[in-house]
Amino acid sequence: MIGDGGLVRLVGLLAFACVLAAPAQAQIPGLRLGVHPGMTRAVLDLAEESPYRVFLAPDARSLAVVVPNQGDHPRLFGGRPPRQTGLVRAVAIEPDAADETVVMLRLAQAPAAVRAFPLADGAGKPLYRVVVDVADDVGRAAGTPGKGAWATADASGGWRQLASGRPTTKTDVPAAAPTQLAQAAPRPAGPLPTDYDSAFQAMMANPADLDLAFRFAELAMAAGDLEGAVSAFERLLIFNPELPRIRYELGLLYMRLGSYQIAKGYFEDAARAPGMPADIRASTQANLAEIEKRLSATTFAITTQTGMRWQSNANAANSAGTVKLFGLDATLDPTSQKRSDWNAYAQASLSFAYDLGTQDQDTLETGVQLYGTRQLQVSSLDLQVAQIELGPRLKFGGEGGWNLRPYLLGSLVTLDDARYFVSYGGGVSVDLPVTDAFSTDLDLRSRFRRFHVSEARSTVADKDGWDHGARLGLRYALGASDQIRAGGAFSFTNARAEYERSLEYSLDLGYLRQFGAPFGLTERPWLASINGSRTLRYYDGVDTTTDPSTTRYDREWSLGAGLAIRPFGSWSINLQLQQQWVRSSVANFTYTNTTGTIGLGYAF
Repeated sequence: MIGDGGLVRLVGLLAFACVLAAPAQAQIPGLRLGVHPGMTRAVLDLAEESPYRVFLAPDARSLAVVVPNQGDHPRLFGGRPPRQTGLVRAVAIEPDAADETVVMLRLAQAPAAVRAFPLADGAGKPLYRVVVDVADDVGRAAGTPGKGAWATADASGGWRQLASGRPTTKTDVPAAAPTQLAQAAPRPAGPLPTDYDSAFQAMMANPADLDLAFRFAELAMAAGDLEGAVSAFERLLIFNPELPRIRYELGLLYMRLGSYQIAKGYFEDAARAPGMPADIRASTQANLAEIEKRLSATTFAITTQTGMRWQSNANAANSAGTVKLFGLDATLDPTSQKRSDWNAYAQASLSFAYDLGTQDQDTLETGVQLYGTRQLQVSSLDLQVAQIELGPRLKFGGEGGWNLRPYLLGSLVTLDDARYFVSYGGGVSVDLPVTDAFSTDLDLRSRFRRFHVSEARSTVADKDGWDHGARLGLRYALGASDQIRAGGAFSFTNARAEYERSLEYSLDLGYLRQFGAPFGLTERPWLASINGSRTLRYYDGVDTTTDPSTTRYDREWSLGAGLAIRPFGSWSINLQLQQQWVRSSVANFTYTNTTGTIGLGYAF
């Protein structure tokens, strides 16, 4: 029990939890936070039918939910308390000396009122729930589903108990017995409710109605009330446990809530059910695999692609066959004129993430990019690239929030089987979702490039220097299957030689559409894309070996289209067509090029 000494310990515990935000040591099966009209809701899953008490801190800025110790159970979010949500600023879960578990909710501001009530489980799982609602606007929160009286949350001279009770089990609710509900009057024919409140009332009037439960769950999810959707589906399982599709939907909801252990149980139940549609069964297995990844401290992924590429102007030669040489017009040597060629290429992306165990599920990520080509004719263009990035990904704002990733990078590039340049540097990237449909990303990076002088490239050291770049990307989802992408980039190359220093500006725009395979050729959808870009490039000085009277500047257009065919599993067939037009003030760098690519990809 918590007496005066226990309340003193609560104050000390609160200070420790709020300052350090340390991961909790005591364990409860689950803890979720959600934002609702006028209030924030905390849902505690308990392992047994336990009494609970809710206390308000003297400054009305913290709540303590006290329950008997719950034993050794995996907690939500891989053993970490949830991130800031609504009025709840931080959470700590600790054992109390009196063999009790204290769940501390640190609030962003003093609430207008607080209520707490038990919630029956009803899914056949050994879980019982305590719901704590913290209102910033009691008038708006009044219409939100829930029971229990609101208690004012004024500051006082000491800790104040606001509520107490005991979660009920499904056997404590005789009115909800399946035999009685199976004989309930059928729902009158007519349209389903279209607003949250009426859908809730209709469902409560006939809780065994599958259509009404699904309708309320849809509206609840649209309103952000994931816990309400969970309750609706779990109530259905009380009346009819033989509903594998409902267990599948509950698995999806618990994944969205971050309660992966509970989601795993529902997916496993659904997977064992006979007669599940093939697409639902496949999705269930995919979600189980994803849960295993998320519950693991480390994740590893590889994507690969190999294929053939044709270029109409592989060596980027002047299309007219004439260039400037020391200011005079010259005809290109036949071996240097525009040449078409095929190459074989292979690329691989490897990513490794290690969970740092923080409250916000921050990770340490490593990415490796490998790429290589082999030309059929112009072997001097054989290219190999290896690049590595390493840095933490720091997450803010809870589920769907933004993340910050500082990183180090290094790369090695070879050309014609000889070292071309090495680079090293770093950067920072920010990914910021604005709405469910619109998001932005920003990447800033700097690297130093050191070029390797050889007999074939005696002046290449003129390119040595720092390269600084920035790119802002925008993504907007037109619907479930359509997305628009746009971006703008800027880079400054500060090379050793003035004629190699440049400023570059670019804009790009793309459209992606996912669609069902024509004629049912494959089960997985295909992905089509079109893209275009515009690039302007300005150089600081003249190159006396080409045109000593002209400073170089380039204008470039690019237009492309792609199609990803997904025949089965993680395989893909990728087709691309690209057209490039480059116009330059120095004729040597004016050219056009058409590229066609066919590749076979696989993701591990």
